[in-house]
Amino acid sequence: KRISSGFLLRVIFPQTLLSGLNLTVFCLDPIDPNRMAIAITLTLGLSAFQYVVGEHLPNIPYLTWADRYTITCFVYIALVMVYASFTTYLAGEGGGFEQGEFIEGDAYHRVRAAESYWFSVFILIFVVYNVLAIIFSFVYS
Repeated sequence: KRISSGFLLRVIFPQTLLSGLNLTVFCLDPIDPNRMAIAITLTLGLSAFQYVVGEHLPNIPYLTWADRYTITCFVYIALVMVYASFTTYLAGEGGGFEQGEFIEGDAYHRVRAAESYWFSVFILIFVVYNVLAIIFSFVYS
């Protein structure tokens, strides 16, 4: 029987941190272009990490639970990227505002309320898929 604690700490934990850091996009204003920069940087970081880890693992023709977890991390980051770009679009030009114009009044409060709601949804998704990953790590190890 293999001991998976080293693999969990060296591979899965950093992936969890990278995907969890994606929630920082909710700390920025909806029209801030750095929202997408954060998400893209985290995607590139996860890609580079996966590439380095993949060089040290055996080449097998099937997906392991760790591969599925990595794919889930990518999908999660992609969902947050889509949300951030959509919100930035609605809050900026697509929402009836001129580019560079800041949201004020009721529109600002509506966008912030939506941000709060979706932040809670993305935290819930993050917690659920990580709890499932922990369960599967014990089942498959």
